[in-house]
Amino acid sequence: MADRSLVFSPAPYHILSYGTLLGTQFFHVSHSPWISSRGLIKPSFPAPAPALPFTFPLPKHRRQQLTQSPPTNQTFINSIAAFKVLERPQFAVLQRALFPAYFGIQTAAPALLALTYPGTSTLGALNRGTIPTGISGVLHASNRWGVLAPLATVFATGLVNLVYLLPETNKVTAARRKQGKKDGKQSWDAAPHSNEMEALNKKFGQLHGISSLLNMATFAATIVYGFTLASRIE
Repeated sequence: MADRSLVFSPAPYHILSYGTLLGTQFFHVSHSPWISSRGLIKPSFPAPAPALPFTFPLPKHRRQQLTQSPPTNQTFINSIAAFKVLERPQFAVLQRALFPAYFGIQTAAPALLALTYPGTSTLGALNRGTIPTGISGVLHASNRWGVLAPLATVFATGLVNLVYLLPETNKVTAARRKQGKKDGKQSWDAAPHSNEMEALNKKFGQLHGISSLLNMATFAATIVYGFTLASRIE
């Protein structure tokens, strides 16, 4: 693209979009934690869990709140830090404010990556013949697994979280607050709970569990696409 200004080429916007997606994923990718008896919060993953060398100390009152309630979505950085310094109601308010933006970026970024996908002449020739720029390049037969599959995965998981799991979780959260006022006991308080609260807690945990799995799939797909981009750099 020597005859065109880089400002008007898709390549820089593609790279910037990918960086935004990866940074957002790393900062806010969700999974469920477990709490040790020593008060350390350690990220957990679907079995078999890898051995992780890092832990995050939690104050005693926060450890008690978390162990007395269903696991909530945690992150590598964002929620772990917030959970340590905020009381449970404020933590929940913060999460409800952040998740729409997070899932929105998770959904919009892969669409922008598809629109700005650079053809073979932009990031270096791969001797695969001419691959067009934009969505046509994403749909090219040679890009089926390295480009289309990871971008479609990120888009689909973000969309499911944004349009279904997030609204459903917010409905359950509102129902738990209402039930907590009726019971005189919040969902994160020590058991026993009413049958209605037990059912709401179970549904809340299920929704968060599904969302966590989708977010980990999104993060993995984002990394896969990063390797595809790296393979094109000469």
